[in-house]
Amino acid sequence: MKKIIVLFTSLALAFSVLGGNFKKEKQEVYDELQLIMTPKEQQEFKKIKTEKELKKFVEEFWKKRDPDPSTPENEVKELYYKRMKETERLFREPGRKPWLTDRGRIYMILGRPTWWNKEVMQKDTTANEERWDYEDLHLTLFFVDENNTGNYLLVNPPPKLMDVLSNEKKRFLPRRVSTGLTLTAEIDRKAGKLYIHIPLSGLAFVKKDGKFYTNFNFHFAYGHPQDPQPKEFTQKMSVPVSEKDIKAGDKQITIPVNIAPLKGQYIFIVEVEDLVSGKKITKTYKVRL
Repeated sequence: MKKIIVLFTSLALAFSVLGGNFKKEKQEVYDELQLIMTPKEQQEFKKIKTEKELKKFVEEFWKKRDPDPSTPENEVKELYYKRMKETERLFREPGRKPWLTDRGRIYMILGRPTWWNKEVMQKDTTANEERWDYEDLHLTLFFVDENNTGNYLLVNPPPKLMDVLSNEKKRFLPRRVSTGLTLTAEIDRKAGKLYIHIPLSGLAFVKKDGKFYTNFNFHFAYGHPQDPQPKEFTQKMSVPVSEKDIKAGDKQITIPVNIAPLKGQYIFIVEVEDLVSGKKITKTYKVRL
């Protein structure tokens, strides 16, 4: 007989000071969101005492998870509730919300398995069993209804499961908050280049077709200090960035500007506007070439 391991436990909330209807409403919201709440959000949620506070919490909860605030859609929210709806169809078990069962919790974070094999046995003979294979994650899971009650429990989970869940859960956590849009510049006189460096830590990102992009306007102006009208150009840029570089925290985008023809005293004005977050930075450099 396989050893049964209960993988997940729920956190208890105390609602003794709340009214009955509001207590029920708050519990329903908690049941919906608990899988992807951060520890800080758990603490904030416990302190909610009014419907207004609850509504504000939910709005901010999903706002922080919107991968592209410049669009009306919130892809993360849509994916989460799409999977929740699927669990309601697939994993109804006595006494538990479908997305809070062992199968439902895994499905909410990892999605539908590549291969899904169900073995339904005769009652009073042996257990019902499901095998889930996630090929891209190199992960195989077994769920067993040992007593033919309709309650499936995860059995003998592989050691790597918690790391896989933690990594896949990141898509449902609050998006990285930039520490502030910054830029630096350096001149390579020998190459005749001005290099503009924009740290990734200050940029916001959108995810499209499984890839991350940072979208910004790059504006560059230059001229002699006495020039009444400097020369300038603006370019809208969409730069693909790897998730690894985003997480590293010390990577940057470098934009080379050709300044080889320029001689004498010049003023360079560099402006970068993040089109996702709306943040903007402008820097002025006085140099002699």
